[in-house]
Amino acid sequence: VIGVAEGTAQIAVSVGDYSATCAVTVTKAITAITLSKSSLRLRPDSMQTLTAQLSPTVSSEVNQNIRWISTNNAVATVDNAGKVTAVSNGSTNIVASIGTVTATCAVTVYTTVPTALMGSNYYLIYLDNAAASMIESKHCRRLPH
Repeated sequence: VIGVAEGTAQIAVSVGDYSATCAVTVTKAITAITLSKSSLRLRPDSMQTLTAQLSPTVSSEVNQNIRWISTNNAVATVDNAGKVTAVSNGSTNIVASIGTVTATCAVTVYTTVPTALMGSNYYLIYLDNAAASMIESKHCRRLPH
């Protein structure tokens, strides 16, 4: 069976006393997936749900066929609805796919400074890699996060 246009068709076959039918549905081919976020920063045990926009736009039934995976379940997991759960410090990618079409969200899981260290003499500042490198070049010491 080769689909030639969108829609549903019944395929019927009969041989002697035997017959069978099969419903075939032809849908638009997905050409792109766009995720609601391209990156996430989460603390362990926190959650955030990603949503996927398919192109061309298709029925919600097709959206349910999105396959979600984490490239490192020790860092973060993802369920069939795109809900990401942070597990432990590190980095991973969440990948949404339909067939060969994929989209990726980079996930970083980090732990905050213990509450015992927080006080009037301590400040918690999150820096990107460029800012951290600049500070290190000024002879400061970067603490692990």
